[in-house]
Amino acid sequence: MFLTFVSPFVSLTPLFHPPEELIIDFGLNPQPFGVPTEPIPVAQRIVTNFYTAKRMLQALHLTIQRHEATFGVLETDVQKRMVARPA
Repeated sequence: MFLTFVSPFVSLTPLFHPPEELIIDFGLNPQPFGVPTEPIPVAQRIVTNFYTAKRMLQALHLTIQRHEATFGVLETDVQKRMVARPA
């Protein structure tokens, strides 16, 4: 059996959490700086329980640690990552 995967790039992931589940929406913010002026469409959604979410968090944490050990610390502040281009 062949599965078809959708692999969207995401830059926005709001979280919602009713008492028994975690809902993660994924979308692409076309305006990465400032406050978006239009609604950001949700491309994908994950609904999971908190036990699975915690295991996913641990796996992501380990993966990011390995990446940073190899390539250096990831800066999450966009303003600090910006580099001025010569005119």
